[in-house]
Amino acid sequence: MAILDLGTLAKLAEVRELSGRHPATRLVLLANDPSIAECAQLLAFGASACLPKDTQSRDVLNAIHLASRGLQVIPRVTSNTGGGLVAAGHLLTPREAEVLPLLQQGRSNAQIAIALQVGVETVRTHARNIYRKVGVSSRRELAARPMPELAPQSDRAVSSPLRRATTPLRRPRRGHGARDIR
Repeated sequence: MAILDLGTLAKLAEVRELSGRHPATRLVLLANDPSIAECAQLLAFGASACLPKDTQSRDVLNAIHLASRGLQVIPRVTSNTGGGLVAAGHLLTPREAEVLPLLQQGRSNAQIAIALQVGVETVRTHARNIYRKVGVSSRRELAARPMPELAPQSDRAVSSPLRRATTPLRRPRRGHGARDIR
């Protein structure tokens, strides 16, 4: 179990790198007023929980407990002010999240295909989907955009009830995400 302040990371993609290097470690992330889209993207990158920093301590402990049991946890109520790269409802798939940094580095479709062991047409499809979801029309425009950052910390001190996924933590399958259990 690792509890991280998301503000200390240079980019959200570092969560994917950490979870890849330490697959047995559950990552609980505390962020300044994260949007639901950012939390969902962090779960796709491999985090087990994403919580606002103003979450009550008992809820943080509950999230740690649930994450240790293999569940994904996100806040039920989040800010709508998050200015992330990907709009809510248009989250990147785990594979698109792997393709995005390679596109931003200026790699060709062939280089990305070799690196990810997929076909060039598959990379083209992922690139088109990323462009559409991010709202850009070219690789150059994508490279100029920063990776998503979290919104500035809010002065509000409101506690958020938690919601958790219904299935144990696994590599998310296409089209599946965290669900609310009441």
